[in-house]
Amino acid sequence: MPKEYAPGPVTTDLAVSVSGFRVDFGDRTLIDDLNFEVRRGETFGGRRVRPLLPLAGPV
Repeated sequence: MPKEYAPGPVTTDLAVSVSGFRVDFGDRTLIDDLNFEVRRGETFGGRRVRPLLPLAGPV
């Protein structure tokens, strides 16, 4: 995903919870990009996605 899609301030503490799974990341760039695309309803992985819920956020 393009780096210019990294919105907001960069933090080093990040957690993702999806279907009961929790993963902690030291670098939020990838998840931030994913969040940005989902919020804007843009395509991700070739599919159109709708902004339903944020997938990740600062802890």
